[in-house]
Parts: sequence; structure tokens; C-alpha cells
Amino acid sequence: MADLNGQMVAAVEAGDVAGMESLLAAGADLHGRVDRYTPLIRAVDKQQYTAALFLLEQGAGVDIAALESLWTPLMFAANDGNRQIAALLLENGAQDNLVRLESPINRFLENPPFAAQRVQSGGGGGGGGKPAEQRRSED
Repeated sequence: MADLNGQMVAAVEAGDVAGMESLLAAGADLHGRVDRYTPLIRAVDKQQYTAALFLLEQGAGVDIAALESLWTPLMFAANDGNRQIAALLLENGAQDNLVRLESPINRFLENPPFAAQRVQSGGGGGGGGKPAEQRRSED
């Protein structure tokens, strides 16, 4: 199976939809990770729109994140400035408001005692705890 998944990633990176189709039929995993990345993330990272579209049509999870970085396909597309693939992902249900609570820093900041302290002290980011829009309108 691992060999099929490696071949699947190679087909994805080359934009070889026919190869992807035959590999899936042979048992390649639509979500099989190779080097921490799903086939959809590889398609997005390599800017292979047709491959991404095919994977989404086959049921690829649009919000399955890369291991370690926890970036979703949409985060990769946004980072690359690829509006076409970002739009495709959004049209297929990608969440654009994901918060990665798996991060040790986020878990720490969301801890209730620390979160309450941040609110009382003004949030730690300047602006006296006021929303950015309010601070801008006061300037």
C-alpha cells in the first residue's frame, strides 16, 4: 500500500489524472500520507489544479491538515497566493476560519485562567483590549 501511495503522490505532482485514477482503483489511499502530506496537499503545493479537482471529486478531505505544520490545503494555497486553487477549495467546503488548537502555544493561550488574565490585562497585544477596528477609528 505504501508503494501505491508513493506512486499516487508522484502522479498528483505530475498532474497525471489518468494515473491517479488507476492507482485509486488499484488500492491507493485517497488520504495516504507520504512525508506528512496527503495527495490533496501535494496537489495544492505543486499548483496542480486539475489533480486537486480530481481528488476533491473522489472525496478527498478538504480540511485534512499536514502532520507537524497542521496546515490545511487552503493554508498552502493562501501561502502560495494561488487564488484559483483557494477558490476551488472554498467551493468544496474548506473552512477559512480554522484555529489549530493542537498547537502547544494555542492550548496555553486558551487555558481559562490565562485567557481571563489576557482579557483583564488588555490582551497583551497593545490597544488596551479594544478591537482593532475601534482602535483605528480612534486614531
